[in-house]
Amino acid sequence: MAAAGTITLTRVKFELEVKALLEALSYAINFQAEDGLGISKHCVASSPNESKGLIHWERQTSQDGSLFLVHPTEIRTLDTCAHRVGSKTSAEKDLFCIEDDLYDVSVDQEDERIVAQPQPSEVNHHYECTEWFFSIVFSDTWLVPVLFFRVQRMDATPCLRQDILSYCNNHDVKDSWEFISQEEHPITGDPSFFLHPCQTSVRLAKLQTNARNPDMNDSAVVPGTLLLSWLSMILPAVRSRISPTTYSHTHHQLLQIAANDNNDR
Repeated sequence: MAAAGTITLTRVKFELEVKALLEALSYAINFQAEDGLGISKHCVASSPNESKGLIHWERQTSQDGSLFLVHPTEIRTLDTCAHRVGSKTSAEKDLFCIEDDLYDVSVDQEDERIVAQPQPSEVNHHYECTEWFFSIVFSDTWLVPVLFFRVQRMDATPCLRQDILSYCNNHDVKDSWEFISQEEHPITGDPSFFLHPCQTSVRLAKLQTNARNPDMNDSAVVPGTLLLSWLSMILPAVRSRISPTTYSHTHHQLLQIAANDNNDR
């Protein structure tokens, strides 16, 4: 049972959310394509700092019958080798500490003035194309959806965790996800990053009011709207988004689907 001020899903409700959202997203994508605003499935970020959007989700089923979503590979430019020239790595700092303990090195006053001068630091950047693999899995522990992602270079070697964290944290979104963790993907077993779901139920509760169906009773939530709101909430944490146009068209279609289902009853 969900605690006060939180909202959770069952696996059955999650699957209903997925079914409705995929149908509505398909409508929104086709609508924009007819309007000349089509979005490529295999998104390529137009700059190192943005993604064109994660909306081409596909439904898959695991060996145990669990439903999950995957997204076509997204190509992004990542600064995979940024470092400051003249600054010491943690290993180098440890080495100098050991040397200071072993040798009593003294310097005269002139040397002290030289040593005390701050050394200029220079940032060296190495941008390269990387592949991002996103998936959405329902957590039976937290009873909420969880976004997983894996990042690798074009030669299939994995990117360093510090590069991923630096990339994801290097943006101006104030209300972003604070916890990016790493573990094996629950379905594929691949080492993956994921947005820790500890705050998901609380944030979903805040979004629940916007997910009400105006044509049904007060307790009814339009299927798909919670998952849509969740995506718009968490995607900025991985430097992506759902555009206002896509969100508006998708949300409108979800309301239409719910209204049609209600009339058919």
